[in-house]
Amino acid sequence: MDRKRGSDRKWRRTERPKCHCCTDCSNNASKSNPCRTEYGLEGLECDPALLKSSRHSIRAKLFQLLCVRTEEMGASGSSSRHNTDSINRSNAASSTHTFTSLSSRSPSHSKKSSKHSSSGSSHSIPRRSGPTPSTRKRPDKLPQNLDGLVTITNLSATIDEKPTSIDERSQAVLKYRTPHFRASATVKVPQIPEQETWQVGWIQACTDMVFLNTYGSYGVSSWEFPELKTGGYPMISDSDGRNYPWYGSRTEVVTIAGPTKHEQTVTVTMNDNFYPHITWSVPLRNHRTPALTHVRRTQGFYTWLVAKCVDTNHIYILKTIRWNMHLEIAVDPNKPLGQRARLLGSGIQNQPTALNYNVEIARCALHPPNANSAQNLIWYPATGNMPPEIIVPAKWNPDEKKDEAREGL
Repeated sequence: MDRKRGSDRKWRRTERPKCHCCTDCSNNASKSNPCRTEYGLEGLECDPALLKSSRHSIRAKLFQLLCVRTEEMGASGSSSRHNTDSINRSNAASSTHTFTSLSSRSPSHSKKSSKHSSSGSSHSIPRRSGPTPSTRKRPDKLPQNLDGLVTITNLSATIDEKPTSIDERSQAVLKYRTPHFRASATVKVPQIPEQETWQVGWIQACTDMVFLNTYGSYGVSSWEFPELKTGGYPMISDSDGRNYPWYGSRTEVVTIAGPTKHEQTVTVTMNDNFYPHITWSVPLRNHRTPALTHVRRTQGFYTWLVAKCVDTNHIYILKTIRWNMHLEIAVDPNKPLGQRARLLGSGIQNQPTALNYNVEIARCALHPPNANSAQNLIWYPATGNMPPEIIVPAKWNPDEKKDEAREGL
């Protein structure tokens, strides 16, 4: 409400447009003096003495009220931020995979979270817009019906203690078969009283690979993951390509649909090995003479045992396993077929390690591409100024991943 000063030096009311201040503030719609609405003071009542004071006293009193209001907001800031974070986490969970490492939660975490959630304040401070850090998208704890009750009763991870076998029966390619990596776990899942669907299974990703085939003085062919080589991805999914993010869909994952009346014990198993074909001759046109002289392959993996809530896409890591495969083969292309290749070293692999901590799963390891579809075969000439040449391009189309990511895979 606007006022004008009369000849008697007192305020009188007019019919001009009203502002959003208290009844005796001297502001109007055209002035820039602070008002109660701008400072969020519309819910506070003015002291009666304020209504009788001058314009300068009114502004001073408003400033005092603002200070009180700011102190109140500061006292409740931590609770407000916690509530806002909880909302952000809940919204994010509905459209993307979220991770929690069960071994990293403290025993008192559940009680602490519930205490903060119930201490909301009516003076919450709006959060700034922009991307939310990934740590805020993780759920604080397992649902109450599973918290502390999902247990691993048996776990094993081994690599067969036998060397890589070599097969020279083909006139066109050298074949080798590595020993198998095998993982098995038995997990006890408690009763699920609600209509939720849970899955327990294995997820695997490749973190590094060196796969070089040397052809004497001609050059080297190399199988590569462009996403890993450029540093764009920290790891590549090793899913079967049809059932992301799971390694497979048979013995590798078990689905439990609630509600259930009793606890259930499930067992999930998986195995992995390499069985590639390498051409004896240079993998370019017009080359038919055997020239392969050396093969080297080193590859590293993370394998996770996880529980996943299908309804929310939350993924809870139960155990992390680290393993590697290494081999070297020397080849004499001048010898007759069946006598060319020999394995260097003992060929016995180092056994996998079940870590005493959990490694977070990168989100790119839950979506395409998988290892089989993302690799390129590149030829690096040994002489001249010839540039590298892609012999076998990746099967994966980057546009496909964008479409599937939008669908919430």
